Amino acid sequence: MKYISVYAKETGKRITSFVVGVHGNNIQEVKEVAEKQYPNEYLVKQNETAWQYALEHELIYNGKELVEPPKKTEEDVKKEKLDSLDAEYIRKIKNIEAEMVRTLAIEDKELYEELKEEREQLVKEYEEKRGAI
Repeated sequence: MKYISVYAKETGKRITSFVVGVHGNNIQEVKEVAEKQYPNEYLVKQNETAWQYALEHELIYNGKELVEPPKKTEEDVKKEKLDSLDAEYIRKIKNIEAEMVRTLAIEDKELYEELKEEREQLVKEYEEKRGAI
């Protein structure tokens, strides 16, 4: 198979790929489709082997060739872990807070107090995990 892969000019990361036989009858037709949908991005012609390799190794396009992405620094890895942890606990805490509001609406003080305690434990757990990172 032949492909036209679209890579972001800003980051070099692959956005999508167009395939001969699916998006057009030949590579030129496929390229025209890709150009219409992504006029400001890099278009890279690839065969099956090159396309598969680029996907498996998450290669980026630097404007001239496909290359390995830069290695993540310790700081980058830490930031990703913190971002993931933040997102997880924000979701969990918001869910409990939504339940707390519902219990107030039905005036279930006992359940409200349980949820309040659960929320406090969750915040403490979050702070401990964040501190460990």
